[in-house]
Amino acid sequence: MELQNPVRYGYSGLPPEGVTDEEFLDGLADEGYTAMELSFVHDFPWKKPRCTAFGKLAAERDISLSVHAPFFAMLTVDDEERSRKCVHAIEHSMKLSQAMGGTVTVVHPGHSRDRTSEEIFDLVRSRLDYLASKTTHLSQHLGLETSGTVAAFGSLGDIAVLANEYPFVYPVVDWAHVHAVSQGQMTSRESFEAVINFLYSEFPNFKTEHLHTHFSDNLFGPAGEIKHVPYGQGTLRATPLAETIASMNLDITVISESHHLDSHRAIFHELTEGIENAPATPAAATRPLSHLTLPDAVSVIKDGEAFVPIGVRQPLRLSNIDKPLIPSPGGQTYSKGDLIQYYASISPHLLPHLANRPLTMVRFPNGIDGDHFYEKRSPSHAPDWITTAVMGDGIEYITANDRATLMWLANMACIEMHPTLHRTAS
Repeated sequence: MELQNPVRYGYSGLPPEGVTDEEFLDGLADEGYTAMELSFVHDFPWKKPRCTAFGKLAAERDISLSVHAPFFAMLTVDDEERSRKCVHAIEHSMKLSQAMGGTVTVVHPGHSRDRTSEEIFDLVRSRLDYLASKTTHLSQHLGLETSGTVAAFGSLGDIAVLANEYPFVYPVVDWAHVHAVSQGQMTSRESFEAVINFLYSEFPNFKTEHLHTHFSDNLFGPAGEIKHVPYGQGTLRATPLAETIASMNLDITVISESHHLDSHRAIFHELTEGIENAPATPAAATRPLSHLTLPDAVSVIKDGEAFVPIGVRQPLRLSNIDKPLIPSPGGQTYSKGDLIQYYASISPHLLPHLANRPLTMVRFPNGIDGDHFYEKRSPSHAPDWITTAVMGDGIEYITANDRATLMWLANMACIEMHPTLHRTAS
């Protein structure tokens, strides 16, 4: 079947010695790879100029990049001198990712080491507070990778707590780690869907609209992961993940962390074949939401008098998408569909700032040249999936925590949004 959100697939590593970056990236593109995670395992062999140049070459080949921070750079080190080295390494990794045009910097959260949950969270929060103060100017997601052993800190539940507190913290699901900690439970589509549904229920919606994940085969014991093995020697398979991607229409990046090129290829082949063989949904006539050239273009299906956007998890219905809203000096008029598409396109950048902030809407039902009005209270006809917050004045405000809510607001001709300076949890 053809997906609304094509899967990005690549592997973790660095280009080998003796191969130019152009040759390496051409090889990735020739094999169909559309992602690459640069793994700085022990230190930083690359400087910023090479990262910048590599990022430009990758973008020309439609290969998205991410960075894995050095493995020593964890958030749970309590020795202050070592901890400073850890957070500085994470900060530097985020800056290198920014230089190459990436948006995700992956980190291993760390170890528990007989400390209480409260002690661990307090320690991790202090490290994240520092990183937040140093990296707010970066367009970077700090991806906390799920732990692979029962003694480590970094379960999906642990990461969810932090992701709900820190706007720049995102989950990175390592499927091999989840498989190991669950003692081999990731063998069916239902098990993968259960993990995805946990993400949807426990994380801010905008942090799960695109998922960054790792995949490899491994051996495990009672304590969790023992080691990675060539694909096929363990019990984790890509086909159930492929079926889940197809059934849930996931927007996802899958990075192979295997140590073998043949394993990268085998996982990629199985993912691709699994998606292609997934049951196809009946085709329906689609049209673009907007005729503007904007990132992540949305298609819609006409349903009676309304239009349903494809690839949106929430049951969103749009109306009058061709209605003129905004004239331009050049004579072009922008429609409501253009406005909805614009907010959908910028949602990855806007949502971290709007999340959990009560909004006052400024609505222009007849376009910007017509009358407008301010609306604080969530309308009675607002969908029940939209998150609201009751403030001290007793008014129930809308909060824009996901792309679908932004699109719904634009559908209400809400051209301006005035968020409070505080978040609901503060």
